[in-house]
Amino acid sequence: MSTFSTQFDADRAIRNAVAHQRLEGVEADPRTISELHRVAKGEIQFADVIRHLKQRIASGDFQKPA
Repeated sequence: MSTFSTQFDADRAIRNAVAHQRLEGVEADPRTISELHRVAKGEIQFADVIRHLKQRIASGDFQKPA
């Protein structure tokens, strides 16, 4: 399989996962989606995305305004 095909498949998988979340009423934030695309490119590991999400949750990035 060519690199383009592999990258295309990875990007499509991310788009599908995000679409499924939307169908369930959950909206992924742009930063997380961007990081997932970086995983697909091999720039970072999936564990990095999880670590960043945990840090952002702990710092209150996902709290709704009062």
